[in-house]
Amino acid sequence: MRPPRYLTKSRFKLAAECPTKLFYTGKPHLYRNLKQEDSFLAMLADGGYQVGELAKCFYPAGIEISFLNSAEAEAQTQALLKQDQVVLFEPAIRFNDYLVRVDILVKDGNHFQLIEVKAKSYNSSAPEIVGARGDLLSDMRPYIEDVAFQAFVLRSFWPQATVKCFLMMPDKSVRAPVSGLNQLFKIERANGRSKVRASAQAQQAVQAFQDVGVKALLALVPVDEYVHRVMQDGVKSLGVKEPLPDLAARWAAAYKADQKIEPSPGSQCGKCEFKTRPGDTLQSGFYECWGKKYGLSPSQIDEGTVLDIYYLNASVKDRLIRDARVRLRPEVVGTDAIKVKDEGPHLSLSERQWMQVNGIPAAENLGGIWLADGVIREAMRTWQYPYHFIDFETSTVAIPFHAGMRPYEAVAFQFSHHVMQADGSLAHVGEFLLTDPVVFPNFEFARALKAELEGDGGYGVHVEPA
Repeated sequence: MRPPRYLTKSRFKLAAECPTKLFYTGKPHLYRNLKQEDSFLAMLADGGYQVGELAKCFYPAGIEISFLNSAEAEAQTQALLKQDQVVLFEPAIRFNDYLVRVDILVKDGNHFQLIEVKAKSYNSSAPEIVGARGDLLSDMRPYIEDVAFQAFVLRSFWPQATVKCFLMMPDKSVRAPVSGLNQLFKIERANGRSKVRASAQAQQAVQAFQDVGVKALLALVPVDEYVHRVMQDGVKSLGVKEPLPDLAARWAAAYKADQKIEPSPGSQCGKCEFKTRPGDTLQSGFYECWGKKYGLSPSQIDEGTVLDIYYLNASVKDRLIRDARVRLRPEVVGTDAIKVKDEGPHLSLSERQWMQVNGIPAAENLGGIWLADGVIREAMRTWQYPYHFIDFETSTVAIPFHAGMRPYEAVAFQFSHHVMQADGSLAHVGEFLLTDPVVFPNFEFARALKAELEGDGGYGVHVEPA
């Protein structure tokens, strides 16, 4: 028997990005999903798990719904909700074909606090949720719509409920009162899944905030006003706002029936995760959408589309895509989309864009490379040998390592130092690496870098990590 296919909060968010993605998601043996294989996104997810565990420490009486199976989780949730007062972590709330696992749900009779925990940074001293034009900021909208969907499901499941909605996020205006907080939430991996295990001292560390009289490192932000706005104005999907109940019903029905919603290509397709690599044995959802819409083969798409044009305005891309002018050819894109501006020896943005479409001019083509040769040589005449190349690594984490640090404050912990002489010879001459989690590395990093560079008047170059 096929397991039930529910519209969850992650699938709701995915559909808001592009409803067609509902057909591709959850089919790892059929469609490639690059987000599932992105190590940077995995690292961000790990940070999110740590924030989630820290949030639970603020509710010591909370009960975790640990079942992964939705039916078992739902049964345990309903049994616990019979209590008049209870705090639940990851309760499974289902109504019809909607299922949400709420991060933290606080029940007091018929009054509920619905708390969505996010690793996104927030500044309680200068909050930014609504823009100058009065609409939700684009980076906050997905979080507010996520909470709105959860509240919609909870109110449908429990009609007599009074629901207050919150986001809980790392507060960049607060400094950690203790060191070692991050290390109290260890990330463990097993069977392809990440789990954070909080140490016995984690609860004591949270108590330390209250003891020294500072605000919690995680801000509890009321968002009822913004949730109401979403319910009133609609959820934004593919640039158009529609009522949340209507979209949820349409998306849930399509997902339950495993039916593909007709693609509506646009600039958002540039970020589509359902793409394949050369020689891939899995299928590409992106190829399917664009192939059907524009009659293009995978090889024709691989030759380049307007999605590939460097920093081309999204509205211009959308217009070209809407007009089916998608291939990377000068007669297709046209100079009405890219108005070339000549900036002399320097390469303007529009010139760079047009080179992608029309190719590098033959007289300036250095084997597939365009180089502002004269500009670079003029700049290099002011440089002094030896050249110093510095490759360094930093870390920005939601839960600080050291007392006095704010969430996402940078920690510099490693560099390597190479030197190029006037004869072109290159040598690795120094490095720095501090891995002791107890020691704040930034000052030692700066001292070591100063010692490496103070021996001559050479020119320094920062090398971006690969």
